[in-house]
Amino acid sequence: FPEVELESIGESEAMAAVVEQYLRCFGPACESDIAWWTGFGKSEVRRALASLGSRVIQVGLGVDRRPALLLREDLEEIDAAHPPESVLVSLLPLLDGYLMGYRERDRYLRPEHRNFVFDRGGNVTSTVLVNGAIVGVRDWEQEPRPAVKVHYLERVSREARARIEGEARRIGRFLSGHDVEFLLAESMAALDTRSAGGFQSPLKRV
Repeated sequence: FPEVELESIGESEAMAAVVEQYLRCFGPACESDIAWWTGFGKSEVRRALASLGSRVIQVGLGVDRRPALLLREDLEEIDAAHPPESVLVSLLPLLDGYLMGYRERDRYLRPEHRNFVFDRGGNVTSTVLVNGAIVGVRDWEQEPRPAVKVHYLERVSREARARIEGEARRIGRFLSGHDVEFLLAESMAALDTRSAGGFQSPLKRV
């Protein structure tokens, strides 16, 4: 790319641009989240935030209203948002960007379930979410016959279970080209007790 001028932006300005883009995609977020995702040191994150000045504001996150950072321009859109009228179900893949984007994961996961969702390297397995919170782990198996498996980490309402099964079957049809089974796994081994790569098949042989 001979037309790219690598000296057109300084290091500090570039780091500030990365932090700004992170907040645009993942905010509100904590300083530790920004450092986790960018790989910057905390002092570098603070310098980048300082350079963004009043464009970054502090808000309260979660039920305990802990300090978090948000781009001022996004506040109006967040204030205008409303909870979904019906149960919102999401089946996310391995290493999903939403789940990998934060170091502080209690916004969507109970601490006691962390080792069933993330391995020792911080890799996230395939998950089941209800209204933005992780309630289970899912897997895909080909043998002895194509099936989608789900292991629930939380109690889930009947409506949510029906929606989860429907979405799992839809994904199974996409992967296999025909109808598949839907199976429940009553247990699973924690990912931090598994060998490297275990997060890729969280419900294998269960």
